[in-house]
Amino acid sequence: MSQVKKLIKRMQRTQIGFRFEEVLQVLHYLGYLERPGGGSHHVFTHPDPDLSLIMVEKPHGGRKDCDRHDVQKVVDAIAIWERKS
Repeated sequence: MSQVKKLIKRMQRTQIGFRFEEVLQVLHYLGYLERPGGGSHHVFTHPDPDLSLIMVEKPHGGRKDCDRHDVQKVVDAIAIWERKS
């Protein structure tokens, strides 16, 4: 099983303890593209209209992990993506 698939399984079990780079890996695996822009809020879009826009805040100020609500958005997108595959 690939590293990304292991990350997906772990995300589906718990939404706590994911670094921004791990979330980024999963989003790219699902086919999301990052919109250009600056700041700590990163916006990802998908060519498929059923997979909605996802905004993920890059942790800063001493935090190392992404907010669980941001990870939950990715888990919801995974569910839609798996149904379509």
